[in-house]
Parts: sequence; C-alpha cells; structure tokens
Amino acid sequence: MGRFLRVAAASLLSSGVILTPPSVQAGDWGRFIIGGAQAPAGQQQGIGATPGQSFHLEYDHDFGRLVIGGDLAVDGGPGSSVEDTVPELRLRAGYDLGDTLGYVTVGTETQGEPGEREERAVVGVGLTYSLNRALRLSGEYLHETDRSARPDTAGGDRISLTASFSF
Repeated sequence: MGRFLRVAAASLLSSGVILTPPSVQAGDWGRFIIGGAQAPAGQQQGIGATPGQSFHLEYDHDFGRLVIGGDLAVDGGPGSSVEDTVPELRLRAGYDLGDTLGYVTVGTETQGEPGEREERAVVGVGLTYSLNRALRLSGEYLHETDRSARPDTAGGDRISLTASFSF
C-alpha cells in the first residue's frame, strides 16, 4: 500500500494536478484611464489627507501577467484654485489576477500651503477590480514620508477608493 501511495503522489505531482492552481484568465489592463477619488470623511492631518477630491490620469502597459504603469493625480476640493492643488506622481507594478489587479506603488507628492510646499515620498499597495472593459474600481493604502526629515512634518497614512473609466 505504501508503494502505491508514493507512486500515486509522484504521478499527481508530476502531472501538475496538485501544484497547479486553478487557471485564471488574464485580464486586459493596458490602456489610458481617467478617474476620480473621494478621501473618506474623518481622515484628519497626521493619519491622512483632509477629506477632498482628486482627479487622476493613468496609463498601464500589460506584459501578460505583469502590468506596469504610472499615475498623475491632482488633489483639490470644490472651489480649489490652481495654487491650492496638490500634484502627485506615482509608478505602479502589478500582477494580473484576471478581473483583479494587485499592485505596489511608489512616487512623490507635494504637501503644504502655497509658498511653503514640501515634497513627500509615497509608497503603497492596492487592488483594482475591472467591472467591465470601461469601468474600474480601486482601493489603496498609501504611506507618506516627509523627505526633509523634519520632526514637525510627520508623514501619514491614507486609504482611498477610486472609480475610473478606461479608454
């Protein structure tokens, strides 16, 4: 009986039945995307941005299971002037899970009042779900660190939810 189990286990392993995960159809992630985000109410300075809106333009290139892209976002609430907007530029690398894309991101953003702005590094993780060819929903966790390393300007964390249209 022991020899039978060893032969059966070896056959299953060599055929890939045990080691091969269920097949997941690759998604189509390569395209331009435009979208907007709403920072959740209740986020205060020190743990994230104050509630507000952001608009972003993204591009992703699909290399099969690997997806690489970038994101340019501009934050500003209703009635914000050009001087009040906060630009953010990030690069992203992700893994295609079919209708879902898991990714890591790194970039830079500008914080502060006009004339007293400072750059911060941003790192994070996220998930994007493709509802159909044109509409995507994303959630991400970002951590900001102050590049000047001044103790009075600590970084913070934020969570965002985004709806995007791809074309």
